[in-house]
Amino acid sequence: MIEIIFDGSLAVNHKVSMRTLGMTYTHIQKALERAYIDIERDGIFKNERLKKEDYYLTEFFLESTANNCYRVSFREATQNLKRTIDRVSQAIFNPYDLAISDAKITHQKVLEQVKDREGQSLLIPKSYQDILSGKSEIKSESYGSKSIISNINQAIIPVRKSQEEGSITLRLNGEQSSEYHFDTRISTRFSTITSYKELGPEMLCECYLLMLNPTKTKGKVKHTYNGKESTLFFVEHSDCNQVLPFLEQDENGRPKKSFSFIGHVVKESGVLNVETGDVIFKRLAS
Repeated sequence: MIEIIFDGSLAVNHKVSMRTLGMTYTHIQKALERAYIDIERDGIFKNERLKKEDYYLTEFFLESTANNCYRVSFREATQNLKRTIDRVSQAIFNPYDLAISDAKITHQKVLEQVKDREGQSLLIPKSYQDILSGKSEIKSESYGSKSIISNINQAIIPVRKSQEEGSITLRLNGEQSSEYHFDTRISTRFSTITSYKELGPEMLCECYLLMLNPTKTKGKVKHTYNGKESTLFFVEHSDCNQVLPFLEQDENGRPKKSFSFIGHVVKESGVLNVETGDVIFKRLAS
């Protein structure tokens, strides 16, 4: 069972606006769908969605309301969805735990982190395929966690936008039970924590260059190992010139040749998703 409790300025006289309900319900449902896919398909990729036949397997039905604030309960359609509820809790536990603490949050832009690390790397970068095949101590994490966190962060936007003190409490009762209370302070810290991009380890990649936009210092690459795509970012405009020759295509519009480079995988929302995560270009591999 899932309980959502609106309180304070979000539930004046036991009434909640349609906008607040719509935003919160929509993104909690999306978080649950991402968790379901992550479990059933053993991982999730960007833009992956439910199949038509999966919809009835991810239904949560409105069960009750309470008038002391504004509390609604949703009962899962099947017992199997208890694992889905637990997956949502697993994803948001660590950033929430940091959000409720008094720890100081200091963030630095990811491209600035690259410049600060220049000349510090003494280790031989692990290859993309070695990381994904488990031959490295670096562990790739599921994109599912980032996707779940993103939707929960959007579900609590009404708390951050409230002009007076309001709150949303999310009770997740799967095989285990947990409660997450978001007031203005906690929801703001949660958003800051989960939107932070952190520079991950260096890795060796072999890719095809699908797109290059020097103006925005980014491109799109496809990994030769598994055909998965990643967004490639460059620190300087001049770095784009290093990969420009690999943009040449054959008569079928496909890249003529691949190239190897060293790059930093980007950790988002505390999740290191090597498979399809963003990569910061460092240099061509010799």
